[in-house]
This record gives sequence, C-alpha cells and structure tokens, in this order.
Amino acid sequence: MSIVDTLHERAHRTFVFNRRRDRLVDVIDTYLPVGVSVLDIGCGNGEVGQQLAMAGREVAGVETQQREQCAIPLAIYDGEQLPFATNSFDWAVIVDVLHHASDPDQVISEARRVARAGLVVKDHYAETAGQRFRLGVMDWVGNRHFGVGRDGHYLSRDEWASLWNDQGMA
Repeated sequence: MSIVDTLHERAHRTFVFNRRRDRLVDVIDTYLPVGVSVLDIGCGNGEVGQQLAMAGREVAGVETQQREQCAIPLAIYDGEQLPFATNSFDWAVIVDVLHHASDPDQVISEARRVARAGLVVKDHYAETAGQRFRLGVMDWVGNRHFGVGRDGHYLSRDEWASLWNDQGMA
C-alpha cells in the first residue's frame, strides 16, 4: 500500500467512517430493544454490529466475502440465501447494502425470513443521474479498499416505495 493510500485510509476512517458509524449506531439504537438478537446483513468490518452488541444486544454478521478482520462473529453467504434457519434472529439490520445487491428484493425476503420482529434498513436514494453519479463516486471512495462490488442500484424514492410495497411492508 502506498503512502497516499495509507493517508487516504486514515483520513477516511477519522473524518468519514467513524462519524458515520457513530451516527448510524445512534439511530439504529433507537429501534432495537436491549437484549435482542440481531443479524447485521452486509456487516463489513462489523463495527456497527460491535457497537450494537456493546449496548446489550447479541449480534452476528453476514458478508458475501471473507474479511481479514471483523469485529463480530461472521458467516459467509452467497448473496441469495442466508445460512440461518427461519426466525433465527429477533431483528435484521441492513445498512447501505441493498444498492450493492444484484437482487435487493431477494436480500429483503431473506432478511424477513430470518428476523422474527422486523428489519432496520438504511440505504441511499437518487432521483437524478447527477445524484447517482455522486453516490457512485462516494461509494467507490468508501469501498475501494474492501473489494466491495459497485453494482450501484441507486433507487429513487418511488422505486423504494414500490419495493417495500412488493414486500408487503409499505
């Protein structure tokens, strides 16, 4: 890794990632009762899940590829069927993952299958080509060191509403 890459990674972690992680945890924390089990789908390095666990929840994560380091117990899955029995968890959390999925509807269906109580989902939306371009660049900057696919399915608000409606979650 070059010195430029190292400096970029440190700056991104300090000024972007840590702030984003803390804000996400603050928001997600308001939805999940203490003592519940949580599956973090597309958990990345597991730091969001780790913070949720430190606040009194049992958290496990899944990813489509092995990570060198993950702060929570990690299972690998094929992006289609989660390797857990139906109702294995109280809640599932999906943070900034669905735009990477080739079939977001399938990811949501699987999350609903394994989570008894419900889902907490956060992702991006884009209404214009310019917004999709900007999100694509930001996604590349944030994920380029992690080998994350950049399918970039940035849905509009109406497309998200349709997806939730199709899932019976509108």
